[in-house]
Order: sequence, then C-alpha cells, then structure tokens
Amino acid sequence: MNYQPSPHSEELKMAKKVQEGLLSVESPDIPGVLIAKRYLAADSVGGDFYTFVSKQHHAMTSKSKMRGVVEYRDTRENQLGVIIGDVAGHGVSSALVMALSSGLLSEIAKQCKTPSETLIKANQALLKYIETSQIRYVTVFYLSVLIQSKTVVWAKAGHPDVLLIKKEGGVSFLEAEGVVLGMYDQETYQDFSCTIDAGDRLFLYTDGLTERRNPDGEEFGIERLRAFCQETVNLPIETVLDQLIQRLDLFSNHQPLRDDQTMVLIELEG
Repeated sequence: MNYQPSPHSEELKMAKKVQEGLLSVESPDIPGVLIAKRYLAADSVGGDFYTFVSKQHHAMTSKSKMRGVVEYRDTRENQLGVIIGDVAGHGVSSALVMALSSGLLSEIAKQCKTPSETLIKANQALLKYIETSQIRYVTVFYLSVLIQSKTVVWAKAGHPDVLLIKKEGGVSFLEAEGVVLGMYDQETYQDFSCTIDAGDRLFLYTDGLTERRNPDGEEFGIERLRAFCQETVNLPIETVLDQLIQRLDLFSNHQPLRDDQTMVLIELEG
C-alpha cells in the first residue's frame, strides 16, 4: 500500500513554507548600516519572525544666524527599524499568528513615530486574534536606529534584551520592561534610547538560541553568547553569524533543534 500523508502533515508543510517565505525577505539597503541575519528552523513549525521598517526621520532644528534671528530647518535622516518576535507555541496556529504579527507590526510601525506607540497599537490589534486561537502571547523587541545621528531607540514586549557590542570593547544589554503582546488590554510600553559609535553592533535574537542545550541538559545561555560576541567583535558580521551557528552545533553535539533560532546582527559603518 502506498503511503498517503495525513492532512495534518500537509498543513504543517504549508505552514512551514509560509514561515520560511516571510523570513527570506531582503534586508533593506540603507547607506551607513550593515545587516546580517539567519534563521534556523526546528523540525516543528515555530513562531519566530523578524521584519524591517525603513523610513526617514524628521526633526525641526534651530540655529541662530544673528542676534534676534533664529532659522529653523527640517532635518531628515535615514531610520532603520528592526522588529524581532516569537509566538508562544508551535504548529499551524503558531505559523498563522506569526504571519499575522509580522504583517501587523510592519504596517503599524510605518504609521507610528516610536517603538512604544507601535507596541501599544499592535497589542490591541493582536488581542482579538489571539483570544480565539491556541496561542497564549507574542514576544517582541522593536529597535529603531537613526543612522546619521547614531541614536538607538527601543521598546520591548517580553522579549530577550538586545546586545550592544562596542567596537572598542564591552558587551552590554539594551534593557527595557514590557509585558508580552496579546495578553492584557490597555497595556503600555516605554521607549529607551542611547547613542552608539561607528563600528558598534546590535544583536537581536530569539530565546531558542540561548536555550539550546548540550547532551547534559545545560543551556548555552546568555553569558556564553555575550562572550562569543566579545571574541568576534573584529570579524565581518556575516562571518560572526556563521561561526555562532557552528559554536551552537558543537555545544549541542549536533542534536536536532527543539525550537527555532533567529538572529539579526547590525553594524553601523564609520
């Protein structure tokens, strides 16, 4: 008798193709910034996603030309938004909510001025969809980089903190507070900001990476990731991600992935 795949198996394959298609989007081509990204898929359908929002930032600046005369200028600079997220759950429902979350966040971010405003509106939009699904919540980190002024603004909803890797040495966290999306109505989020230097890097990832386990059940963990980022600060960003994947495979003794692992590495050029 010929084997006939179950309808459920075919649904999972289709969901996996949808997820992989959304994660194969081209990185935006923005002068002054380099972007590398990787997505490692687990056997089951997961809920990792990322999306990019490219736009211009407008600000009014003033300059005194002479006593009593002030000139106002509309200054513009390129702005790169990176949104990374993880849907709690697996299977077809996870893939559908992942696709919905990615699209919603991308569109809402284009209309909002800040990451926090984006997360507030996305939370309200996702609530009604998640309530009727098997999915519990979605974690998100939204990072916005003003390229010319080298300013970073961010907000998060229950997602792992982004790593700031300084060219001159040192790795720190872009910390923030914020409840996961899709769980509570009228939730608020807060923006945080800092300035960075040419050559600094920003590393966004999902928890499948730090929760990768070795045969003894020990997790790779944030400190190993932090040390790795410090060790490879002078390598090209594409090489960094390739070597990180090799390091993770060696640590886990090449065991099958239990969860998707997604990573985005950004570098500001001089």
